[in-house]
Amino acid sequence: MTVHELLNIAIERGASDVHITVGRPPMARLHGELIPLIEDSPLLIGADTEKLLREIMTPEQNEEVSKKGECDFSFSISNVGRFRA
Repeated sequence: MTVHELLNIAIERGASDVHITVGRPPMARLHGELIPLIEDSPLLIGADTEKLLREIMTPEQNEEVSKKGECDFSFSISNVGRFRA
């Protein structure tokens, strides 16, 4: 599954946030409550979260994550919306 697919599902469900965390399935904030975005989704491992984030980051953002372990940025998906990561 890609970040774009996860965000499209979140939008369809009316979620305000998507949380990507190692050791948990992709989660969505719906009506103030965190719930699994996809029922029976497997727990994410480090490689999963890294793959999801790297597909939306620029080379500069990838480098910042490699150096600092974190990066705050926004990105857009045409005809869908703008997102903060």
